Amino acid sequence: MPRYGSKVQIARRAARQFGHVRWDQLRASGVAETTIRQWVRDGYLHPVLPRVYAVGHRPTSYESRLSAALLYAGPGAALSHGTAVHWWGLMDDAPSTINVSTPRNVGSQRSIRVHGRRQVERVERNGLAVTTPSQAIAHFAALARTERLRFVLANAEYQGLLDVERLSAFCGPGRQGSLKLRRALEHHRPELAFTRSELERELISLCESHALPMPKFNVPRGGWLVDAVWDQQRVVVEVDGWRGHHTPAQLHRDRQRELELRQAGYVVLRYSWHQLTDTPASVAADLRSYL
Repeated sequence: MPRYGSKVQIARRAARQFGHVRWDQLRASGVAETTIRQWVRDGYLHPVLPRVYAVGHRPTSYESRLSAALLYAGPGAALSHGTAVHWWGLMDDAPSTINVSTPRNVGSQRSIRVHGRRQVERVERNGLAVTTPSQAIAHFAALARTERLRFVLANAEYQGLLDVERLSAFCGPGRQGSLKLRRALEHHRPELAFTRSELERELISLCESHALPMPKFNVPRGGWLVDAVWDQQRVVVEVDGWRGHHTPAQLHRDRQRELELRQAGYVVLRYSWHQLTDTPASVAADLRSYL
């Protein structure tokens, strides 16, 4: 049987690891293999991954799932790729698959993708080991769409985490995602960090493709927070997604916004998702006539 203080040690360690412990940590605390099996039968330990246990109960938070994945990947592991990008706050939605990098030979599990790396640059953020921002972005480049990557770069600059020199060093021959990352850096637009929807980012792409000047995004004008504005030309563009512009209250708010913006001296243009994505040339021609 383990000595009296073993459960206390385990509980304290689990508290630092979002409710989880690894098999070797149990053994280092003096818990015999037979006791581990008994605690599993008693419901004190709950297997969640190979050699990884939840202590007392099964945590359900996203952080606890990340912690379990790191413990499974072993010492030296860190959150990486899209998971690390999300953990750094560079994109809002977390990937459905948890990505971890480790110097150890560990296989992937369902919902956990393990990347073997000779060296993993690790730092701690909010209680979990994560790759550095530059390494996270470089790894993310191998799997992400270019427009998504550019959005992450813009957010990194906005948060003071963008290191162009360091990222450029990752763009070496044979490194997966290097070409995509180099192109994203060449076409880097800080304005992307101020967008709040895919539709606003479509407007940036349209302006780039048709050589239109770039607006400011989500700034207050005429008493309203507008989607996009060209101040010199006094033109405001509102982009309409179905979710935010279909109820009577939302439509009334849109009409009131237009009225007050026109009273403040702005031309107000509205474009829908289908117009921006299906007929961008028509939108560009219309917009150009006002700019």
